[in-house]
Amino acid sequence: MEDTMLRERAEVSCLLCGRNLGLLERIDESMRLIEAPETPNAAQLVRRPRVGLACGRCGGRALIGPMERVAAYAA
Repeated sequence: MEDTMLRERAEVSCLLCGRNLGLLERIDESMRLIEAPETPNAAQLVRRPRVGLACGRCGGRALIGPMERVAAYAA
């Protein structure tokens, strides 16, 4: 039986200003953040005490969208 690798991505955006904060990628059990490309509508994702993930420009809370399957392939 083949082991299949599951890969999913979700967009991360600011609830206050709507800027793109990057992508959250999950491959099987590991997760990583893919930073947003340098554009006028992008900002850095930061971690703030008692707030959690937030926008680096306006300080608004980050929203992680639904996980979407990118690919499932045999390893």
